[in-house]
Amino acid sequence: VGDVELRLRSLSTEGSSWPLMDRTLQQLTETWQQGKLSNFEYLMALNRRAGRCYEDIMGYPVFPWVLRRNEADAVDLHDDDDFRDLERPMGAQTAARAEEYRRRFAEWEDETGEVPPFHYGTHYSSAAAVCSFLLRLQPYADYHCTLQDGRFDLADRLFHSVGEEWSLASGERGHDTGCVKELVPELFYLSEVLLNVNGFVLGTRQDGTRLGHVQLPPWARGSASKFTRTMRQ
Repeated sequence: VGDVELRLRSLSTEGSSWPLMDRTLQQLTETWQQGKLSNFEYLMALNRRAGRCYEDIMGYPVFPWVLRRNEADAVDLHDDDDFRDLERPMGAQTAARAEEYRRRFAEWEDETGEVPPFHYGTHYSSAAAVCSFLLRLQPYADYHCTLQDGRFDLADRLFHSVGEEWSLASGERGHDTGCVKELVPELFYLSEVLLNVNGFVLGTRQDGTRLGHVQLPPWARGSASKFTRTMRQ
């Protein structure tokens, strides 16, 4: 895993020495459309061109939610219904949520005139979001604790379940939580981010659930490796 991770990280950190970075965006896209570039490599190249890299926790690479049926026993990679709508941001995955954000923008009033109309009050990526997904590994556990006054956040607010995280970010829970975050690259290749390999004491949720490994979708059959492999396919 170490060698693979180092190579994948190099896709983000290498400069013009990486051949793909010598191509124009149009050439890069055409190469991807021709099947000569994987989805992962293409997304990493786009992140690099946007100035995102692993060394900047505030400008960390962003990968999209792809699969939406994270409570199902099986996932069909040939069925469009199993995929998230990539033409819409996370804040518009459900019609009700999209309408709510449109209404907020249209009806926004700020007496001071200092805050312009906006759709989302949070961002699809942030230092807190990155550390939340990666908090079971170092140095991200330390970064997370630094943002939380030296300790882990309350257990009910920590990354605990893939299905729950999707429901919150997509609005499929039926109410707006304000969460519209996307994912990090590691969820597509590094299964250790889903396992509490360091034995961190992450606390107990209000429902009595003691946090440890991340709860995976049923279709992953309890295997973090199967989850990341399926995500990357």
